[in-house]
Amino acid sequence: MKVTINDIAKAAGVAKSTVSKVLNDAPSISLATKRRVRQVMSDMNYTPSSIATQLARKSSFNIGLLVDMSRRDDFLNQFFYNIIGGVESVIGPQGYELTLCNMNNHDHELLMNRFVLNKRVDGFILDTSLLTPQLAESFNQVQFPFLAIGELPGYSEMSWVDIDNHKGAELLTEHLIFQGYRRIAFLGGESGEPIWSNRISGYKKALLNHSMSVVDSYMQPGYSNVETGCKLMQDLLELPPRPMPLYA
Repeated sequence: MKVTINDIAKAAGVAKSTVSKVLNDAPSISLATKRRVRQVMSDMNYTPSSIATQLARKSSFNIGLLVDMSRRDDFLNQFFYNIIGGVESVIGPQGYELTLCNMNNHDHELLMNRFVLNKRVDGFILDTSLLTPQLAESFNQVQFPFLAIGELPGYSEMSWVDIDNHKGAELLTEHLIFQGYRRIAFLGGESGEPIWSNRISGYKKALLNHSMSVVDSYMQPGYSNVETGCKLMQDLLELPPRPMPLYA
């Protein structure tokens, strides 16, 4: 029969509430009592209920990865799974769980009520394609932790991580230049998004550093999926003369 918190309290000669406080490492409980109760737990092979512990701490011990389920191509992108693996490799050893949270068509009020105010998750990780200054401000107003994948232009009261997209595009372009190519196109990414802006600036910098012209028709923005990519590529191949594309 499974050992319960009542069994531990009886064996240790303490109240049930004291056992709960020991589980939560409450500072109000003496070190001697903690040691005695923990020894009883060990002797009786007691495993605390994760749900009960979460309720006692009023914390879900969940990190929410915010996604938009309507953007099917995002889930087919291998980098999405790399992100999941990276998050899990850090939070797993800390005893946290990863929860995928649907943005529900960017309904900010529903998001706040469902996950934040009801404490379904302890913090959010989200891409800046889903984050607006208004949503970031809503998180900050209730002091809810969140971390963005990418920078949110015009809003500084937040933490974010990203690769150096400007330098990456510059290095890619220079690689093709060093291979002898002179008609290099830039394909992919939605115009106006931070990733597009940073990458296109790196692409242009490499061209200008090597005294090469920046041709407007060689820069083709578009949503990153197979269908759009095929169309943009076809448009590039019909240009006179054809460029040698640089994919983004």
